[in-house]
Order: sequence, then structure tokens, then C-alpha cells
Amino acid sequence: MYEVDPGPRLGPTAAAASLPARRGDLNTEACGIINRREKQVNLTNGMKATLFIVIAWAMCLGAACTGPEGRAEGMYEESMEKITAGDLQEGVSLLQQVISEYPDTAAAGQARKEIDLYRGIAGAVENYPVASARDLMVRTARVLERLRFRRRLPAALDDLVPQKLDSTPVDPWGEALIYVRSSNGRGYSLISLGSDGAEGGSGAARDIVIRNGEFKEGGW
Repeated sequence: MYEVDPGPRLGPTAAAASLPARRGDLNTEACGIINRREKQVNLTNGMKATLFIVIAWAMCLGAACTGPEGRAEGMYEESMEKITAGDLQEGVSLLQQVISEYPDTAAAGQARKEIDLYRGIAGAVENYPVASARDLMVRTARVLERLRFRRRLPAALDDLVPQKLDSTPVDPWGEALIYVRSSNGRGYSLISLGSDGAEGGSGAARDIVIRNGEFKEGGW
């Protein structure tokens, strides 16, 4: 039979040294692992807190944008876009809506400062064609008045081109002025039918009539 050599015997000190680690060392290593895990947990909690703050800030911002101030500001900006595009009446209407629906907002305060200005501009733009038509009719009537005084009124305005007029008078709406000579040849009527090109109407569509050098109200 073969005998197994047990090898040299180790003393107590050597045996202790041959152990992989002391209990205290294991505890230290375990604490290190725990500490690392706590740091990871703390980092995760910090990220959650940061995310919560970002979400809360976004919600507050969204509330501000959809609240009265945000809606008023949006409507005010829309009114400025309309005005810039030349739609003055719609722009003024939106400014008035801001003032009426959101009276305590900053946008309403700004709208109050500007609405009268834009109303005035809108009125001037709306009335400009009427003023231009009246000016054209006055210049044409002056020519006719000189001829009426001499009892030489033309049968048609075209007869005055080019000696007395550069061209047949056309109103701002693209229609030739209507000229009617009286049956006895001693008087005349000069008419613009306004923006609608039809008899009657109101505002810019109202007929403009000059009879024998004077503006007349009502029909021809």
C-alpha cells in the first residue's frame, strides 16, 4: 500500500496567516460595498429630485402661458400681426378684445395705449378712397364749371380729352365718373357710385354727387 505524505505540519501562526482574510477585513470590505451602494442610491435620489424640479418648473411655465397673461399676450401678438399685414380693422378688433376680456393684464395696458392710434389709422385708410374720389370730382367739376359759364358743356367727358382733361376720370374703385348733361344743356351732374359700384349705399359705398358745382346729398 502507498502512504500519503501529509506534508509538513503548520503551526498556529502559519495557519492563521494562511486564511484568506480576517473577519474584520471581511466586515470592512462589506462596508465598502454597502457604502458604494448608498452612494448610488443617493445619486439616484438626487437625479429624481432634479427631474421633479424640472417637471414642476415646466408645469408652472405652462400654466403661465395658458393663464390670463399668456392668453392676453398671445391675442395681442396676433393683433400686431394683423396690423402689420394691413388688416387694420381686424387688428383693432383684437386689441379691443384683449382690453375687454383681460383688463388687468400687461397686454391690456399696452393695448389701451395703442388702440386709439390704430383706430385713427384704420379710419384714415378706410376714408382715403372717398377723399380721393371727392378730390377727383372737384377737379373735374372745375373744368365743367368754366364750360357751363360759357354754355359749352360737353355731351360726354371723353369730349374733353385731351384738350381739357388728360384722360377720362376714373374713381379709386376703377369706375369712370358718370356725367349727365341736363336736357337744356345748361347744367350737369357728376357721380361716383362709391366702392360698391351701385346706386345708393352707405360709408365708402355711398354715392358722391356734384350738381352744377356743388356736392349734393341723396339721389342723382
